[in-house]
Amino acid sequence: VYEPDVVDSQGDSAGPAEIKKAAHRFMQESKTLGVMHKEDASDRASIVESFIMPENMRLGNQVIRKGSWVMVVKVRDNELWDGIKKGKITGFSMSGRARSGEKA
Repeated sequence: VYEPDVVDSQGDSAGPAEIKKAAHRFMQESKTLGVMHKEDASDRASIVESFIMPENMRLGNQVIRKGSWVMVVKVRDNELWDGIKKGKITGFSMSGRARSGEKA
């Protein structure tokens, strides 16, 4: 979901403590999944796991860094799953807001 200290598509980044806070808040308050920042997919997919990676780990060819927010999603909709397998859908999005501030 989010890797610490890596600039995202909006030009922002977050450290491990902020990512953990956002992950906990999301699971407590929202749990809404969107498809590619466009449509709500909550009726077609659900979150089955959400955690903060406790240490660096290699998964296939990818390294998941300590402090990353990891989420496992169960897709129940055949059309959505087909789009994922074909590479037409490359990610889910979470609805949320953040305050931007200057670094000290």
